Amino acid sequence: MMVIFPHQARGEDLRQGQQTGRTLNKMAHNLSLRPASPADAGGFAALESVFPPEDRMSRATFRRLLAGNSCGYVVEGAPGGALLAAAVFLFRRRARVARLYSLAVAETARGQGLARQLIAAGEAGATARGCDRMRLEVRASNAPAIHLYEALGFDVIARKSGYYPDHEDALLMQRRLTASSVVT
Repeated sequence: MMVIFPHQARGEDLRQGQQTGRTLNKMAHNLSLRPASPADAGGFAALESVFPPEDRMSRATFRRLLAGNSCGYVVEGAPGGALLAAAVFLFRRRARVARLYSLAVAETARGQGLARQLIAAGEAGATARGCDRMRLEVRASNAPAIHLYEALGFDVIARKSGYYPDHEDALLMQRRLTASSVVT
């Protein structure tokens, strides 16, 4: 449904996130990436609280997604601490296409490659489930996110007119997966 980085969607200066990121680099050894659980729903919702209201998902939606045929990953600064980044990937039974459904990185953690790490974890999970492609939708105006996805090997395969609640178009992007092609 959505794959946006809120500060980028509104066109804020990326250099601010990169400056914040240098501070986070010094603490990188304290970060941990782990599978998400329904108990992380509040953290997912908190990360999305800076999204436009029409793009946010509720805690109940996150709990349902994380309890269903999907997987999520989170990055936290300390065990039990606030989530710094999170992603949800959807899978259908017997389908060979996985979907990056939601991706959010806290403003204080941007520029550290956390989105790449989350996508890599999702791709590894997808290939383990027999998927050979990963798809996502991204706002057509979200140039920084599109640039990231293209750098990771995603290609635009379609444009969905009026896809978002505010009628903005979405780009449907896809990447072929093999065990050796997973982002690292």
